[in-house]
Amino acid sequence: FSIPNAMVLEKLVEECGNDIRHIINILQMWRMDTDVLAFGDLSKKMKDGHKEKSVLQTSFFDVADFFLERKHNKTSVGEKLDMFFYDADVMPLHIHENYLKNKPDILPSETGKYAEFNCMKRFADAAGAIADGDVIGNCIRGKQQWALMPLQGYTCVASFDFLCS
Repeated sequence: FSIPNAMVLEKLVEECGNDIRHIINILQMWRMDTDVLAFGDLSKKMKDGHKEKSVLQTSFFDVADFFLERKHNKTSVGEKLDMFFYDADVMPLHIHENYLKNKPDILPSETGKYAEFNCMKRFADAAGAIADGDVIGNCIRGKQQWALMPLQGYTCVASFDFLCS
């Protein structure tokens, strides 16, 4: 795999926000399609993309805020998984650390006498999803079961979906 033009590499670095891990990941994906990456190919791949351009131009903290500030409510599961895979190693840890700082959405039908119970139930469901993701993550890394990565991503995403109605 070669990149014959330094401008191509500079453009890729700029588009990835100078994140070397992200650059390596993208190059590994693109390597499966081509042996030489020309400037025209880069522009096309960034436009059509293996990932959304909005994901390529964000930092990890922007992605984490996407979940923590509930910007994900009207987003599809596929888009949420793209955001999770921005940094699949750190995202579960960040979500585990911060999910209790969010106040769950309580539906009007859940208010009243059992409002506190419903709030705790949502936290418990989110904690269950996080625990499931941790078990899956251990299986992925301990037994090299990389095909389980989307399932780990889904459990991570689901933990915030439990908190939001």
